Order: sequence, then C-alpha cells, then structure tokens
Amino acid sequence: MASINFGKFICPACNASLQVIVPPDSLDLRCPKCAAELVFRPRHQNLFVLACVVLAAIVARNEAGPLFVAMVCILSAVFLLLGSAVLGRLRPMELKLAHRYFETLRVR
Repeated sequence: MASINFGKFICPACNASLQVIVPPDSLDLRCPKCAAELVFRPRHQNLFVLACVVLAAIVARNEAGPLFVAMVCILSAVFLLLGSAVLGRLRPMELKLAHRYFETLRVR
C-alpha cells in the first residue's frame, strides 16, 4: 500500500516546517526536529458536533418529553456518522500535539 501524503504543516511545538507522509498502518507521528508526538485532527471538530446536535434538535422538535431527548441523541449520532462519512475528506485537517493520558519515564 502506498503512503498517504498530507502535505505541509508546521509543528506546534517547535514551529518547524514538516512534509507529512504517513504509511497507512502507522499511527505514530513525531516531529523529526523536536521529537514531539503529533496527531491529526479535523479542524473545527467541536463546531461540527454542535451543528449535528442542533440539527437533530430541529428535526426532533415536534416530540415531547423524554422522547425528545431520545430522538435528539439518536439523530445526533446518525448525523455525526453520516456527516463524518460524507464530509470526512472535505474537512481541513490540523496537526496538534498528542495528549498524554498518563505520564511515562520516556526511557528507551
């Protein structure tokens, strides 16, 4: 399988210019200059989720009580899945520092 060329980005840790080419089975992405762990994330992800929830609330506005809440949850999930599948490649990507959920000693 061929590598995926994501184009040129700037490392958020050291501001170095990067040409990002990732093999398809590799999830590990590091800056060659400062060795910071990086991750790709769709730009404006929070606005996309908010738009899906608002659209689900507009569609389900005729329901009452607990059925409204259930319909909003179900429709939000459907809109998120369909929107990600259809608009996934059209949304711009950004390079961010990877979050560490637990700290390691980084001994190699």
